Amino acid sequence: KDQQFDSFFTLLQFAFSWCYVIEFFILLTAMSWAEYCSTTARIFDFLTTWILWLVSMAYYLPFASVQGDLLHYANILRLLRLVRVLKSLKRLPKVAFMFECVSTLLVSAIDILTFLFAILYLFCALGCQLVGGKLYQGNPDLEGTAYEESKYYSLNFNDMLSAFSLWFVNLLCAYNVSLADGVAAAVPTGAARHAWMIFLLFYFSVAILAFELVSAFTIETFVALTKEQPQSDSE
Repeated sequence: KDQQFDSFFTLLQFAFSWCYVIEFFILLTAMSWAEYCSTTARIFDFLTTWILWLVSMAYYLPFASVQGDLLHYANILRLLRLVRVLKSLKRLPKVAFMFECVSTLLVSAIDILTFLFAILYLFCALGCQLVGGKLYQGNPDLEGTAYEESKYYSLNFNDMLSAFSLWFVNLLCAYNVSLADGVAAAVPTGAARHAWMIFLLFYFSVAILAFELVSAFTIETFVALTKEQPQSDSE
């Protein structure tokens, strides 16, 4: 089945490569070669078209390693060509408005993102101090826990980067019972035996708060841009 799947997509790539070639010749029937090469975008299309066509032909060469490398780089060229198509879509008013909304949100949300990063850094430091070095594969205290069954060993407090990944997952997925269960089992006694409660604290103070702030900020920015849109159209 995998071989049939690969063959289908290889045939699809071959068909699209011929479509690019046909498009190139159709354009040459409507303009001269000098006019075709007058823009950088068309030169890029010319190079991409023929490179993709040669790569599709190379599929039938008896060199498996060469085929894999060429197809890998050809997919990068296809991605760059897709970026050009998306860029041309900005001429449409609705698409241009969407790009304006996204860019405005990213620029205006710097303060919120900085605040969120500072809070995440605080929780990362707190988690490393309380549970640092406790969540690892092979720890007998984690046997039979939901943390072990879910294979969450990469999400731990052994270093700041791993802790940041753990809190980022909690920020997206809200409260995670498996992670809290793992922390509770890893630190059953001692001063940090209630360390699992930092997940509840994070959920109520960061996850919910951040969601509300981002939602309110997004709605407010969108409404402001929508009010400005009729004015720009009339101008």
